[in-house]
Parts: sequence; C-alpha cells; structure tokens
Amino acid sequence: MWFLCENEDEQEIIESDEYPKMIGEGGRWTHVTRGYKTKEELWIDRKILEKPCVICGQWASTHYHGNERMIAKNMCFGCNLWDLRSENITNNIMIVDHQWYTIAQEFSGPGFRGFGGREFIFKVISTGEIETGKNVWFGGRIPKYFYDKIPDNAIIVNGYEPPIR
Repeated sequence: MWFLCENEDEQEIIESDEYPKMIGEGGRWTHVTRGYKTKEELWIDRKILEKPCVICGQWASTHYHGNERMIAKNMCFGCNLWDLRSENITNNIMIVDHQWYTIAQEFSGPGFRGFGGREFIFKVISTGEIETGKNVWFGGRIPKYFYDKIPDNAIIVNGYEPPIR
C-alpha cells in the first residue's frame, strides 16, 4: 500500500503494509490509494489542483463530478461550497453566530422536518423582522475565511442554543 503524507517541511511517499497515518497523526494531508510509484502519478490520478486552494491554502482532489467551478476558481470542495453559498443568500437563510440555517417550506402530512419540527424564531438584524419556521435545517458552521462574505444576519430569539460552537 502506498500513500502520500505531505508535511509542511517535507513530502514523502511511504510504502507500508501497515495502516497509513491519519490526518491527526502528524500529516496535514493523507490519501490512501490503489498504489502509485510517484507523487506525480497520484496527483494526476486523483486530479489534485495544480496549486493549493486560493482561499484556505489546502491541496484538494477534484476527482468527482461537478468539479468545473472548483478547477476554474482553484478552490477546494469546502471553500467552493461556501463561496457558492455566499453568492446565493436568500430571505430564508439565517446566519446566526457564523452558522447557516435554512428555513425550508412548511408542508403537511408525513415527512422529515429539520430539527424534528421544532419551531425556530429568528430576528433579522437589518430589519428587525421576525421569521419563524418549523422546518429549519442546519447547513454547517461557516469557515473563518468566509466571515466577511457571509456575515451574521439574524439572531435566534426563542432561547434555542445553536448545536455547534
């Protein structure tokens, strides 16, 4: 089994019959593969960006469908996602404490509702308007690189604490 471990000071390809090091064990980037003799083979097969992500500086694989925007903007998957989201913030998107919430359309009958149908009450910071929903979905914590592009636009007023801090 071959794998690449890229440390800040050195790059090496290691041959091992043991389990490879994981990200938390010292390498900032690892990839388990079918086996490559050189780093260049790995880079080509996994379609690694030619340069690190322009936002976060991490190397990224574009080895899946729908990668055109990532390649064109030279962004990793996560930065591409948040950059795209920053361009499409609508009235039903609530940003609270750098966390993304979407108030989805209400429906009757059976089906899944975000947060089990718990009612959320948001206050929009710019207008003071109240937005409520019983089908609210958590979209993730916004990375610090996007705090300026995706600023907080609401607060939760019904006493509910966000799930991730």
